[in-house]
Amino acid sequence: MILVDGNQVANKSSEFDPNLTEPRRDGSFIYEEFMEVDDAEDVKVYTIGPNFTHAETRKSPVVDGHVRRNTDGKEVRYITELTPVEKEMARKVCLAFGQTICGFDLLRVAGTSYVIDVNGWSFVKGNDHYYDNAARILREMFLTAGHQRKFSVSGSLPPELQFENSWRLKAFVSVFRHADRTPKQKMKFSFSSDPFVELLEGAHEEVIMRQEHQLRLVSAATAKAIAMGSEDATKLMQLKEVLDRKSELPGTKVQLKPSFDKPDGQFQKLQLIVKWGGEFTHAARYQSRDLGENLRKDMIIMNKNVLDDIKIYTSSERRVIATADIFAHSFMGTQELPPNCLITSKELLDDSNAAKEQMDAVKLRLRQLLRSDQRGSLDGAPWHEDLGEPSEMVCEVIALMHRTRETMRQNLSRAEDIDALQARWCCSESPMLFRERWEKLFKDFCDVDRDEFDPSKVSELYDSIKYDALHNRAFVEGVFADPAVPQGAEGSLDCVKELYRKARSMFDFVAPQEYGISPEEKMEIGLLTSLPLLKKIVGDLEGARTAENPCTRLYFTKGALWVPITFELYERNRTIGGDKEYSLRVGFSPGAHDPNIIDLQMDAKHCLSVAPRRNLTDHLPLDQALSYYQRHLNDPGVENIERQIIEKRYHYAEEDEDDEVAERVVMQLGEIAGEDVMMEIESEGRNEILILTKWGEWVRGGGEAEMGDDGMMDVVCLSLFSDPYVTYYLLPPLFVSLFCKYVFLFRLPIRGWSHAINFPDK
Repeated sequence: MILVDGNQVANKSSEFDPNLTEPRRDGSFIYEEFMEVDDAEDVKVYTIGPNFTHAETRKSPVVDGHVRRNTDGKEVRYITELTPVEKEMARKVCLAFGQTICGFDLLRVAGTSYVIDVNGWSFVKGNDHYYDNAARILREMFLTAGHQRKFSVSGSLPPELQFENSWRLKAFVSVFRHADRTPKQKMKFSFSSDPFVELLEGAHEEVIMRQEHQLRLVSAATAKAIAMGSEDATKLMQLKEVLDRKSELPGTKVQLKPSFDKPDGQFQKLQLIVKWGGEFTHAARYQSRDLGENLRKDMIIMNKNVLDDIKIYTSSERRVIATADIFAHSFMGTQELPPNCLITSKELLDDSNAAKEQMDAVKLRLRQLLRSDQRGSLDGAPWHEDLGEPSEMVCEVIALMHRTRETMRQNLSRAEDIDALQARWCCSESPMLFRERWEKLFKDFCDVDRDEFDPSKVSELYDSIKYDALHNRAFVEGVFADPAVPQGAEGSLDCVKELYRKARSMFDFVAPQEYGISPEEKMEIGLLTSLPLLKKIVGDLEGARTAENPCTRLYFTKGALWVPITFELYERNRTIGGDKEYSLRVGFSPGAHDPNIIDLQMDAKHCLSVAPRRNLTDHLPLDQALSYYQRHLNDPGVENIERQIIEKRYHYAEEDEDDEVAERVVMQLGEIAGEDVMMEIESEGRNEILILTKWGEWVRGGGEAEMGDDGMMDVVCLSLFSDPYVTYYLLPPLFVSLFCKYVFLFRLPIRGWSHAINFPDK
């Protein structure tokens, strides 16, 4: 029996072939005696000249043929000290092969060391001690060699190759997505008992509770219902655990939606929806910090002067702000950020939902494309042919989900102590919440008609597998292991590994197509979702060209498809003392992913590193590059795009907008309509407000409405337009419900303002 050892493929370093029992005789081969190494380890030795060595051990490929990897996707290795004899061997290898930078493999067998393989030009991965010494030694070598030269070549270089005429970084502009987060989740319940009805406090419309003290009220109502036995006990316990574990997290909220009988208005039931997740994880702190540190090092090498003028913009999402804040401190190398360095910009970076209708239409088409009877018709959507038909892939994923559900339920039913499967849980998780999250996924994939499958669920599946492989690895290995295979043995997690690979393939297909299948759809949705940011970036680049000093402009957002994308503006002298020439280079990073995430050797950080950025283009003439973007910005349809963005931003605005936001909306609407919007607020007396309708028309109708017992005023106004999506927020906070095509209901909280509002005719 012979172990066939070859190059590493994925996580396989060697393969046992039981049928290969005789040496090959059809050619010339060199056979080496097999050595039983000490501690089942190989030693990798690296030299930088004859006097410096660095050594690491790794698991021998003959152990099980499986490569252990860390969260950077690199093989797990451990630093080891060489003996004096081994150091002398390293010196002789370096000199004999005439290589300053050299690597070789060494085996330790029964106290004796053997060199079995010498490699050229070999580097250590991820060790600062080695890098620092390499830089020091090589610098000394170069300086020594430079001093020994008898002439200089600087005068013989052509002008374009001289340093003063080479490309220099003038501005660095980049867009980043937030760091690692927990999966977004929600649970729905229907209740009718008094403890939950009392939470409405007489309200007949939806009530949202997001403050911690409000969530404690819901938890207390749940405990009261459990004691009364008034609702399903299992559902109540699920709700109680979610509230107990998640109430302190800022993203948790409860929605209460009462239902009433239409004929007599009698209360029927209450739908309670609890949402949580999407929160910044402890791994995200390391991701943000490391990204900032690495980018700072790059900027110091490329042009340290770009660090003198830094502005960082972030959306208002908590996880995005946290990412930007930690990144900023690391990137700037300071404990305290300078004033106006970190700027929250809703207009640039918050989702306006302007493309909601277009994306909903695309998602409907995607659902049709993935139906079981659709083959070979992708409407131009990219797909790897070697993966088979996308519709077949959906069937394979569903089949794997059936197997995974059966495995999980079987393992959980057999477990004597579920809590013992994983000693520590992060991100406020628990075995119950893990199970409920996966049971919901199983229901979405396994318990629906095949042709009713919702492609958007693919991202939830991919999100959950990736999250649990990083943060709940022990539990994954306990509940998803094949019961027919010994625990920990190779192949025990084959099903969930295959599920991850196929889920990622489906995610890579579905997620980009949700932003448009055809080029025209992609362009329209792209402009609707990012036009303000695009205009700002183009403005940054144009401004940097004429600016005296280099600068950095960074943007953090939550967009699902935003991977780190970079715009590097360079300048150089055309001739000595002459005009300057400018170029643009565009790059991106694939983000933090790994194709073999379940095989990674995890540490306490639970963190995947962000992949280095790659250049998408070479140096492009700046005017040529910007003309591509400006062609879209100057298109006549852009004005309509901007109008839709403003309309939708405030139609879908959160209920906690402040007064400043509302006043800015009024001003924007007035500018669009070409009319001045009058808004007079008095501390006493009456409010005189003119409300704009579509493009300069004024609301006709309405009158007075007195303040109700609940401190709210109902004002019904007739609209002169029929667009059901145009809603204007004029006073904060403002809840708007569309009664029908022509009627809007405004509910305004009265905060010591006047008690009546008039809507005069134009």
